[in-house]
This record gives sequence, structure tokens and C-alpha cells, in this order.
Amino acid sequence: SSSSSSSSSKAPLGVASPFVTDAAGGEIVVVTFDSFPSAIDPATSVVVFSPGAAGVPLTKVTSNAFSAIASPSATLGPVEAHVLGGPDGTTLQAMFNMWFDRAPEVFPTAVETLDNATTVTLTLYMEPLGLGEHPDCGVWVGGVKSASVSPPLEEIGVTQTLPLVLTVSVPELSTAGRRVVYASCGGLVSHSTACLDYVALPSIASVLVVSPGGGGAGPRGPPRHSPPQR
Repeated sequence: SSSSSSSSSKAPLGVASPFVTDAAGGEIVVVTFDSFPSAIDPATSVVVFSPGAAGVPLTKVTSNAFSAIASPSATLGPVEAHVLGGPDGTTLQAMFNMWFDRAPEVFPTAVETLDNATTVTLTLYMEPLGLGEHPDCGVWVGGVKSASVSPPLEEIGVTQTLPLVLTVSVPELSTAGRRVVYASCGGLVSHSTACLDYVALPSIASVLVVSPGGGGAGPRGPPRHSPPQR
């Protein structure tokens, strides 16, 4: 057993791209090494992306990299993925680090611009980055910190059961477009983000300007295009 533990500590460490992938799985991940581990046999080695996941086949794509399709992960956040093989299929041949994400959800998914009284519901499936390490927590919308989050993230213990459902006041923004939403502490920028669309609705004045009619004579029949009869 001492030989297996010493070999595991020497297992080559690769770099995964992308580093962050969705916990639902299905994304192609490329793992690059300084030099391709000699123990890996593309014909028989498998990648175990997270604890309890089934091994998936890998394909050597360059002289020092392989690719594999990420399997779904029950573990969220950082994981140490393993390449296994050998005669019994359990020998650790290489490893790499990854992050499995389940993105937060915002409801509703769109708000009006210039509306300073809007709140949205933000559902977090993962702990906010830095929770429990940094006192200054918040929700950011398009780079602007929300003025009000209920319950306050600072009061939520790290033992709080997930998902967390927060009521978030949305900052008033004057331009339409899609904004990134995330929760974090200590000013850290989270990998785990949702999107909120700001929509500019036409103003009342512009609606009145384009309204048809204007004669005030009540409804008329369809316009007649034939010249009047003489």
C-alpha cells in the first residue's frame, strides 16, 4: 500500500480547459500536461471527473493533451479529477483540478430600465464565493452592488441549507441590455453567474404621439382609396 500512496502523490498534474464547467456535464474538457503521462493508455484509461462519477473515455488530441466529455457531477465547486487505468483499472495515472458549477437563477429574467423599485428573486445553488471568510457580502448586478439583499448574506451561516433564495433590489440602470448577476463576499468575482435583461419600454409620451386618429370623430370605416364619384 505504501507504493500505491507514493505513486499517487507523484501522479502528473494536468491543467483543464475550461476550468469551470456545468454540473450537468456534457462539455468537452481538454487537459494539458507539460509532457503526456506515459502511464495513460487512451485505449483503456478513463477519466473520473468527480467523486462517485463513472469513468469516461479520453482521446489524445495533441502530443501533450487529451480531451474527455465531462460527466454530470453531484459535487459542486472544486473537485480533483482522476485518470484511472492499469491492469485492474484503478491505478491513478494522472489528475487535474476543476470546478463544477450550477448557475444561480433570477426571476423574473427581465426588468425595466429606470425602474428604481424593482426586486428580483435570486436562487443560489452554491455558497457565495468567500462566504464565511469575508464579512462584506453582496449581490452584484452589472457590476453595481445591490442596495438590499434579504436575508442579508452576512447573516447566513455556511451551514445554511442550499439552495438559498434571496430577494434582491435591482439597481436602476438607464441603458437596456443583459447584465451579469452574482453573489460573493470580499469583493471576489464569482464564476457562478446568472443573467438579467434590462428592457427599455416606450414612454407614455411616445405611445401617445404615434397613436392613430386625432380627429376625435369616433371610429370610421376603412379608408376608401377610390376617388370620389362626380
